[in-house]
Amino acid sequence: MSEKLKEEPSKSSERPERDPLQKYMENRFSKMREERRLPLKVQDELETKIKDLTFTKKEFDAICDNVIDSYERALVEPGEAVGTVAAQSIGEPGTQMTLRT
Repeated sequence: MSEKLKEEPSKSSERPERDPLQKYMENRFSKMREERRLPLKVQDELETKIKDLTFTKKEFDAICDNVIDSYERALVEPGEAVGTVAAQSIGEPGTQMTLRT
């Protein structure tokens, strides 16, 4: 009986093989961390949200590129008058609603 236990490999010591896409994703995320194009919080959220989804390598790259592009387009230059633009964006439709009633 003890020989039988020795012959069977324990399942806890076996490491499951990683999917090639999983390995690619890990490499891409580590590269993104090194480049620091996204804040860590944003990247952590991206990893969490897409880890259970099914997609191809091309779709994964498109998702990552889209997130990075969207983040970079949302950045503003220091000193830019974002408060004034935001106030105009809120106030102008409100004024029109008031005039129509």
